[in-house]
Amino acid sequence: MATIALLQQLRAMGVTMAPQPSGMIRYKAPKGVMTAALLAVIRQHKAEMYAMVEDWSGRVAVAEYLAGL
Repeated sequence: MATIALLQQLRAMGVTMAPQPSGMIRYKAPKGVMTAALLAVIRQHKAEMYAMVEDWSGRVAVAEYLAGL
């Protein structure tokens, strides 16, 4: 599965993700969504997912800052 497809699937399942300075990705998910199989797939794509989530989070922060000007 491609990383972008995985992120889209997670979003559709109600999972939100945020990069942490430590290199980890913190997530929030509805109860029962994060199965052992899904966590294994996420671990396989961790580096790519972190880069994408970090980039998107940075863009959101800039957009929110600029909207406040």
